[in-house]
Amino acid sequence: MSESRYITIRNYHDPVLADIIINALHAAGIITFPVRENSMNFPNLINIAIKVQEKDVEEALEIIELQENY
Repeated sequence: MSESRYITIRNYHDPVLADIIINALHAAGIITFPVRENSMNFPNLINIAIKVQEKDVEEALEIIELQENY
């Protein structure tokens, strides 16, 4: 059984933008693994790391570029 390796492709501080990107990736059939982190020192500072399977990195980056430049 082979394990899928997940790669962080983007970090966002805006949860709405992160959700838009995640939804666009899901619509393209790309599985995501979002990781939400809050800073202990700055509770309002949110970091959402979007991870995808290694095999999907290139396609995911293309989709993200299209969404960010929209």
